[in-house]
Order: sequence, then C-alpha cells, then structure tokens
Amino acid sequence: MDIFLVTTGLFAGILSGFFGVGGGTITVPMLVFAGLNIKSAIAVSAFQMTFSSIFGSYINIKKSVFDAKTAAPFLAGGAIGGVAGAHFAGVASEKTLAFILLAFMVFTIIKLVTSPAERAGSDEKNYPFVFFAVGAAIGALGSSVGIGGALLLAPVLVGFFGFSLKKAIGVTLFYVISTSIFASASFYMSGVLDISKAIWVAVPALFGVYLGIYMASKTEPKKHKGLLIALYVFIAISLILEFFW
Repeated sequence: MDIFLVTTGLFAGILSGFFGVGGGTITVPMLVFAGLNIKSAIAVSAFQMTFSSIFGSYINIKKSVFDAKTAAPFLAGGAIGGVAGAHFAGVASEKTLAFILLAFMVFTIIKLVTSPAERAGSDEKNYPFVFFAVGAAIGALGSSVGIGGALLLAPVLVGFFGFSLKKAIGVTLFYVISTSIFASASFYMSGVLDISKAIWVAVPALFGVYLGIYMASKTEPKKHKGLLIALYVFIAISLILEFFW
C-alpha cells in the first residue's frame, strides 16, 4: 500500500508540474484502486495538491515563469467561485453538469489548437478585474463538476489573454492553491482526511512537481502544447463515455 501511495504521489506531482493541473483526475482513481473509498481518495488528493501547488508555484516564481501579482486575481476569484459552484452542484443534475463541462472543454480545445504555443510578451493582456471574474467563473464551473478550475484555465489564458503556454501553466498551478487549501481544511474538519495516508502521497508529490517543472522547461513548446491537448481530449472522451454513451 505505502509503495503504491508513494508512486501515486510522485506521478501526481509530475502531472502538476508539467501541465499545471492539480492531478486529481489521475490521483483519485489510483487511490480508489488502492482501496480507499471515494471520499477519502478525494480528500488525500486535495491534501497532496495543496503541497504540490504551493511548492511548484514557489519554484515557478523563483524561475520567473510568471508574476504572482498578475496571477493573484485569478486566485481570489477562484476561491469565491468555488463556493458558488459547490452550491450549483447541489441543485443541478449530474448530466447537466457533465454537458456544461464537455461543451466548455470542446470550445477550449479548439481555442488551444488554433492558438500559437509561443507568444511575444507584447501579446499578453493584463486586466485584473477581468482576471478576477474569469477566475470566479472557472472556479464555479470546476468545483460544480468536481475537477477543480485549473484544468479549464490554461486554454483560456492562452487563447483569450495572449499568455505563453509555459506562463499559463505556471498560473494554473498557482490557481490550484486556493481550491486545494479550502478543500483540505474542509475534509480535515469533517474527519474524512486520513493524514497518515495523505503524507505518503504528498511528500513524493513534492519531488514529482519539481521533476515535472524541469521536464516542462526542457520540452519544446509545440510538443508541450500537443501533449496538453491530448490530455484534454482524453478527459473529454472519458466524459462522453461515462455520461452520454
């Protein structure tokens, strides 16, 4: 069990560093396979994401991948949107939520495909109030369908605000901080979070996120973009098979 948890944490950290996502899409099924119930698996995943996102963002800021001042409005908006999304999830049907997510993902995949992987710094737009609103909207959508907003943010940053792919991924990992901290605290207070198991996942994830960031820095932008698109297509197909097939 412990070896499997360590491996899961390492793999989740690599995904977080390389793609800027929380890693829960992969981590939760692996933890369930290891014998945890679904609620415990989500709680452990959230705990792991807290450490991965903070440590990964620290590395990215030190490497000047992104500016924390630019990313802060997304973080604040995401925290507020997450609360609203959780409420919406309680009143909407599962299929409705899945349809909304699928439609958004198809749209963002198209936007990501048609956007260049590399951009000049002059292409980038900086609108703090708009960033806050976007962070809130994506946080609401992400939390309502239980995947977190980071998975949805990168294509928006690249396609609509002129961010380079590398900077967009750095901002999305930073964005994970707010949602993962709130989720971890909630799971801990409700007694769902098993700290002893969570540590076995979280510590290796720190090594994984460092490795993922290093791998991203060495990956040619077009190839990096292609791998990110492949991840989104895989998740979109999974949604179709689970809810509409």
